[in-house]
Amino acid sequence: MKILQISPKIPYPPEDGHKKSIFTVLKYLSLRGHQIDLLAYSHDVSDPAIINEVEKYCRLISVESSTKNSVSGALTNLFQKMPYNFSKFRTKELEEKLIALLKDNEYDIVHVINAHLAWVIEIVKIYSKAKTVLREENLELNIMKRFYEKQSNPWIKFYSYIQYKKMKKYEPEICVKFDACVMISEIDKEHLEELNPRAKVFSIPIGIEEELFNLQKNEVVTNSLVAIGSLDWYPNLDGINWFINSVLPMIVEKNREAKLFIYGGGDSKKLLIPNSVKDNIIIEGFVDDIWSSVLSKSLAIVPIRIGSGIRVKILEMLAAGENIITTSIGAEGIPVKKDFHLLIEDKPIKFAETILRYFKGEFNSEQLRINGREFIKENYTAEKTAEKFETIYISLLNKN
Repeated sequence: MKILQISPKIPYPPEDGHKKSIFTVLKYLSLRGHQIDLLAYSHDVSDPAIINEVEKYCRLISVESSTKNSVSGALTNLFQKMPYNFSKFRTKELEEKLIALLKDNEYDIVHVINAHLAWVIEIVKIYSKAKTVLREENLELNIMKRFYEKQSNPWIKFYSYIQYKKMKKYEPEICVKFDACVMISEIDKEHLEELNPRAKVFSIPIGIEEELFNLQKNEVVTNSLVAIGSLDWYPNLDGINWFINSVLPMIVEKNREAKLFIYGGGDSKKLLIPNSVKDNIIIEGFVDDIWSSVLSKSLAIVPIRIGSGIRVKILEMLAAGENIITTSIGAEGIPVKKDFHLLIEDKPIKFAETILRYFKGEFNSEQLRINGREFIKENYTAEKTAEKFETIYISLLNKN
């Protein structure tokens, strides 16, 4: 098949869940013999090494245009129907390159990544007979709903509520215009079907690279916790700040040797670290070998309170053999069993107590690792994910 993928960014290096979700589908569809063009915002990515890695699997057509937030853009959006998080991705530059591609190529499938770019459907329908697929990594309206519910600033709460109401109307309606809408979790699929029964909805999870299954735990730092993720993504920042202010002080009070290691990008100055735990937090940032660093820690924390879709880092850490504690929202969309695959708590005191119990050896850490890894092997390999997309593509083409 000849496939056009339209992406909000160049998905390399695959250093976060968003890029990994895009890149694994791209890579493994290519390895299955499909010809792929990738139209993507460059976000100033021009390193030849990065471009070469991406072009091993596709022809890359990059778009030089900013999609960053702006005060003027946010204010202007108050008078527009499209939510701001989506409208800022609508640019003349991408529209012109898309039209040129559709005029010069006969695609079998146009695969659009996330609702931010769903506006392209009107252009695709004019210039192409290709079947259209929208891949939603999150049901974005759920993220905005949880975001505004957590806000204390009345102006931010008011603005984000307006954005949520726009998303609740726009997102379910735009999905109907595609031949298929593929959610990343069964929960998001069911929610979208409730919001708009006319949408043709499927569910395919992210695929995990099988090399993670070969990793082994290192010599472990006792009483150590590890958190990974960019602090530029608000749900990560919110979760870490919640943990270090509401949970970690209770842990340190009972175990002064406890240490939290934080890995990933973003501005660490955004962390609100109380004096009582400042000596128990080590901010590592980016490291060359993230898995050696993660697997040398006792327990990973994923304290997500705002989100939708699937937390890719949970899937990857389970595949790598790391034990995890997360929240119900963190585990949402992944059919794991509490205390069998990983640990799940929501209230600060229970989160702290469970970690202290884990440090004392009250959980079978080795069995948790085995159960988690087997669960990922059975359900979340990248090859299986690509095969499922291929099956949907074929079924759409066969309808002709």
